Amino acid sequence: MWNCTFSLEIWEWIHQLYQLQRGQTFVEILKKANSQSEAVSQAWFIAVFSVMVELWKSRNCYIYDEIKPSIARIKARVLDCIRASAVRIKGKMFNSVHDLVLLKNLGIGVRNVNTPLIKICRWYPPPINFIKICCDGAAKGNPGPAGAGVIIRDHNCSVIATIAKGLGNCSNFIAEVSAILLGIEWAAANNKLQIWVVSDSITAIKSFAENKVPWFARNRWNSVRSSFQNMTFSHTYREVNFAADALANQGSSLPPGYVISGNGSPANLVIENQELTYYRFK
Repeated sequence: MWNCTFSLEIWEWIHQLYQLQRGQTFVEILKKANSQSEAVSQAWFIAVFSVMVELWKSRNCYIYDEIKPSIARIKARVLDCIRASAVRIKGKMFNSVHDLVLLKNLGIGVRNVNTPLIKICRWYPPPINFIKICCDGAAKGNPGPAGAGVIIRDHNCSVIATIAKGLGNCSNFIAEVSAILLGIEWAAANNKLQIWVVSDSITAIKSFAENKVPWFARNRWNSVRSSFQNMTFSHTYREVNFAADALANQGSSLPPGYVISGNGSPANLVIENQELTYYRFK
């Protein structure tokens, strides 16, 4: 089924037909189309199982009925099986020449195309007398070397302060929560009474908004939560949170507990512009 010259030729043929690198085991062969479109992946699964069946049938016919196997006959049956299964292939194809030509040659025909959804994103300044605390956490490896990044801006869009902190090894979620705490603690220490906290982590920002902060951060949260007259939490997209992301990545390269902070915006930090439109592709 795998190592004889006859079988190897069939497996080589089907991989070349789909323009995939040769797999050595059955599981490895099945995974070869993981990066392909849904339509091609489904057609690949049909082809692989069809090859297995035809090779097994040819083997039995040769052993029990002394019928010599035919490579051409097996190829024809595999292609017939793929064409006959076309009606069951419901996945979408990529908008590429490769998918179009392959599915047409297999007799499957074109399928709906995966079209990216485009969402318009904007960065908004906080209301007058509020500060906006943009937070992000990053962990290289999840878990791995992590950092927290915070950028604080006022209603004029001016950068009041930035913070990058090394967190050591932890998960993305812990890094996101730590970044939010870092920003809130800065606001409490600097007597900022009205704050708007944003993060691109839905889970992290929701835990603060609903007062369900995880246990490892609860004491720090309880010590500062009553320091403010107004405190609002919002989720934002990373496409308009890239300044905090850059600071978090900087923090992930710092030793645990090490902080780089300053007033105003660092010269090399690109910040969001309220006059610009940003786009999110999904």
